[in-house]
Order: sequence, then C-alpha cells, then structure tokens
Amino acid sequence: MGGTIAILVLYALLPESYRFSRAMILLGSAWAIASLVGYRYLFSYLGWKKFNTGTTNDKRFLIFGSLQEAERVSNLLRNTTLAPCFIGIITPEKVSHAAVIGDISQIEEIISIYDINEVIFCALDIPSAKIIDLMGQLRHKEVDYKIAPPESLSIIGSNSINTSGDIYILNINSITLKKNKRKKRFFDVISSLILILILPVAIIFNPNVFKLLRNIFFVLIGKRTWIGLNPNGTMDVKTYNLREGVLYATDFIGIKDYTFDLIDKANEAYCRNFKLSKEIQIFIKLFGSLGR
Repeated sequence: MGGTIAILVLYALLPESYRFSRAMILLGSAWAIASLVGYRYLFSYLGWKKFNTGTTNDKRFLIFGSLQEAERVSNLLRNTTLAPCFIGIITPEKVSHAAVIGDISQIEEIISIYDINEVIFCALDIPSAKIIDLMGQLRHKEVDYKIAPPESLSIIGSNSINTSGDIYILNINSITLKKNKRKKRFFDVISSLILILILPVAIIFNPNVFKLLRNIFFVLIGKRTWIGLNPNGTMDVKTYNLREGVLYATDFIGIKDYTFDLIDKANEAYCRNFKLSKEIQIFIKLFGSLGR
C-alpha cells in the first residue's frame, strides 16, 4: 500500500508526457494485494503454521492418563501462556473424581461432546503402542496429539519474563490429521505432474516405462501414493487408512534385510511425525525406484 501511494505521488510530479496509465498502477496494486492474501490462505489451508490466518485462543484439551499424572499435566498447562478454556481428564479405568469426565472407552464421544481440539497422552501411564492405536482409532477426529513425558523428563521453562513457565511436550504430527493428508495429496499430485513434464529424464532413471506411467496414473487418480507404509510388518497398516505406496517408509533406511520389528518401528515413526520435507527427501533419494 505504501509503495502504491509513493508511485502515485511520483506520478503526479512527472510531466504529462512521461505519465502512464493510472489504471495500470491501481490494477497492479490490487493484483499484488489479492495474490498475497490468496497465497496466505492457500498455505494456511495446507496447514503451514507460518501462514496461519488467525490465532486460536480457545483451545480445549483432553488429558489421558492416571489421575495423579493427568492433574500434574493439567496444572502445568494452566501455568503456560496458552490460557486453555477447557481441560478434561480421562483415565484408563473408571475413576470417581470431580476432575475426571470419563474413561478411555468413552474417548470418541468425549471429544465430540466437549469439542476437544488437542489430546495429550501421559507417557508415564500409557505405552507407546497404545498411543499409536488410539491415534489410529481417532483418525476421523480433527484433533492434535501431544505426549507429556514423565515428570523426571519434563522440560519446564519460560520464553518470556512475563510468563511463569511453559511446558514443552513432544508434538505428534500424525499422518491421520486432515491437514497432513491434504499436504500428502498435494505433493502426490504436483510431483506426478512434474514427472509427466520431465518424463524423458525420469525414464533414464526408471527404464521400465510401463510401470512408471502406471504408477503416475494411479497416484494422480488417488488409487496409490508415492510414499506409503511397508505392509510386511506385524502392525495393521489399514489402521491408518492410507493408500498403497509405490515406495515405503522403510526404503529410506537403506537396509536390505528388514526384521518385522524394524519395519514396524519405521512405519510408526513415519505415521507419528509426518513431515512434507521428509516426503520430498524420500521421493528424491529413491527417484530411480518410482517405476517398480
């Protein structure tokens, strides 16, 4: 806006013979503003936090763990700058206490009834395998996941002299979140279109042209995805409701002989902490395997 005003001022000072269309100045400014706003909303829609279009001040938390540990995490949350408007506690088993709003068997109903947007798992009480299972069970719920480490491992500090302290808990960026599924699908489509444009180069690295074209077609129509889970482990990959992958999360490790345990750990790590940058990294490193 400041630039537009400066240009118009200079425009008024120029001789008439040097002046150009004022409409072009105004249209150019309007286009610049519209495109910047449009890009911000697009990136915000794709879930890029740096391009958020607003802030959320009414976060509603659900803490899952034993009563003692859940209350500890609850107290820590209240001393942060988050200012949560609601904190609910559920326990592995039924407990009669004013702070407990239910048990684990009611978690889906509680998330819907109380409009929960963030679930915190207490690592002291809940095994990691159980956390993974619950994340898969709640894949249809648009909630964020976090893990609160045990008290001995908690990191409590202050980011500002105006705050009493913040709780730092491990963020779980699950592949089942809608924003991550949008990112993954966006990458699949864009990368497939790029492959079509550079097909002569892609064929050099993937001599099986038929399989490469087949994979590109299946990814474009949404039947497959470029990076998926290795189905040869013991965990049920259908829990995550992901498309069949051309490449596997385990391929990035570069080990030829996988054990079931290693496959499961690689699959879990990929699902728990999805990153678009890692998706691109796997795609580039295994570029020569896209036609398998």
